[in-house]
Parts: sequence; structure tokens; C-alpha cells
Amino acid sequence: MFAGNIMDVEIEALSPLDPASEAVRIILEKGVGEVAVVDPEGVLLGVVSVSALLSGMPFSNSAPAADFLVKEFFNLPPETPLSGVAELFARTGKSAAIVFILDPGGRLLGGISARDLLKREWKYLKKEEKDK
Repeated sequence: MFAGNIMDVEIEALSPLDPASEAVRIILEKGVGEVAVVDPEGVLLGVVSVSALLSGMPFSNSAPAADFLVKEFFNLPPETPLSGVAELFARTGKSAAIVFILDPGGRLLGGISARDLLKREWKYLKKEEKDK
């Protein structure tokens, strides 16, 4: 099984000019720790993280997402085995982060959270238990 098989393709992404308040909305509604920021072609430029937002508080409703852009983010190609995704989470200790899945041109295809991996493992364990 590969990252591309279980990635969430419905990632809400912002443009650099979108208001940072939109990142706050997405973080609160989706329960994620960061929001992707993409260019018009869908290339991932960076993320707006909870930490970046907190370090910039208070900010105005009109502050652009670009003001909080963090260019360090986790990304892997879709053909990465799930064990490689799990290893990245375990090695970095960033279980609240999202691993963004990018095509060779850097365009955002989707994302995987540690929770997504655990859900996949849980389904596998339940199936294994049922098959006994």
C-alpha cells in the first residue's frame, strides 16, 4: 500500500493572498495543525501552521496567509510505501502534522495525517481479526 492510495485528496488549500483568518477557520473546523498554501498552478509554496499563527497574534482579519508562510513542511511522492510515511511521523515526532503528497512538479495531490495511518492500520487489524 502506498501514500497515494490513502491520501486525502480534499485538502483545503489557500493562496498566499487569502486572509490568514481562513487558515484559522480551516485549522479549527478540520482539526489540523497546518494549512497548505499553493500558487495558481497548485504548487505547494508552504504552510500556515498553528505555531506561525500564534507567534503573529494578534493579527488583523486582512493579514494575508503569506505573512505566516512556513516553507518547511513534510512532503513525499505518492509512490511512497505507508511504512515510509509512518517512519517520517515517528522519526520527527510531528504526529499533528500533515505529510503532503506532491507530484514531481511540486503540485499538491493530497495529504496524510498520522490519524489517517492509524485508521488504515485499525481497519487492517479488524479485518485480520475477522479472518481468524
